[in-house]
Amino acid sequence: MPLERINPEGMYKPNKNIYSQVVKSTGATTVHIAGTVPFDEDANVVGIDDMKIQVIKILDNIRISLAAGGALPSDVVRINVYALSVDDYVTYGAPE
Repeated sequence: MPLERINPEGMYKPNKNIYSQVVKSTGATTVHIAGTVPFDEDANVVGIDDMKIQVIKILDNIRISLAAGGALPSDVVRINVYALSVDDYVTYGAPE
């Protein structure tokens, strides 16, 4: 699914490219992923008290889910993030 990521002039720039202001998509296939948490295969929490380790595990879990649906991280249109510390998320939350 082709995606066009747009950050229009006159809008503030997203910090560390964590997101785009606008994403325009075309195509017919949509993959929805349920809420994803930093659990390993046995449902153990990974990275207790370490936001960076948790973000890495969550992104790995999202990659696994995307692959199961035949998608790639570059196909993602929207992510909702719920974090206890906005500062930690801004520091560690940018996908690599």
